[in-house]
Amino acid sequence: LLPIFSSILFFNRRLIWLSFVLQVVVFFLLLAADGSFRSYLSDFDIVAIPTFLIMSTFMALIIQASGGDLLVDLYKTKRAQQELMISNAIISKMSMTDGLTKLYNHLSFQNFYEKALEYAEQGAIIHLALVDIDNFKKINDTYGHQFGDKILEGISQIITEQITANDIAARYGGEEFAILMFEHTFEEAYQIVENIRREVEKMTFQEKLQIVSVTVSIGLKSYT
Repeated sequence: LLPIFSSILFFNRRLIWLSFVLQVVVFFLLLAADGSFRSYLSDFDIVAIPTFLIMSTFMALIIQASGGDLLVDLYKTKRAQQELMISNAIISKMSMTDGLTKLYNHLSFQNFYEKALEYAEQGAIIHLALVDIDNFKKINDTYGHQFGDKILEGISQIITEQITANDIAARYGGEEFAILMFEHTFEEAYQIVENIRREVEKMTFQEKLQIVSVTVSIGLKSYT
């Protein structure tokens, strides 16, 4: 019976049937070829042993089916938990980020800023940069808010590309961005914001027949 019940561990119906067939074949081959084996068994044994193998095989199949259903239930439960975790992560991210620019929002930035100050008081080097789009109200009034949204998206993309993985960027207000920079010298932080300023200056947007460019003003301060 050991091969039959061992086959249950593999959750393979064919393997259970294969084990059963092999047991029955070997039993009858021994019965036909080995006189001492045949003389050892009674007529009842000759009927009972195959019957017992059949009953055990069906028990194994029932156990395998029940175990398979349990595995399916476990898989579904695990899948549901994973989907819930992903949904919670998405909701958490949405609550922390600005929908338009995909940067952190004002509230998230305040939390990061308070933590950054705690690190700075323990000796960590941090820099704060505030980025403001020049004459943004005039742009919105002239070309409309949808065009203004394109500019916000473009600038946020530039900021994301220029900062490092350790830095934190957020949309602080309507046309304002805030950047916390860590593990940089002041000169390195200055170069990052200067790169942002230059890249924004080179960027152009097309509105109907007009080519529009924008500039930003940036303030930079290190913690002391």
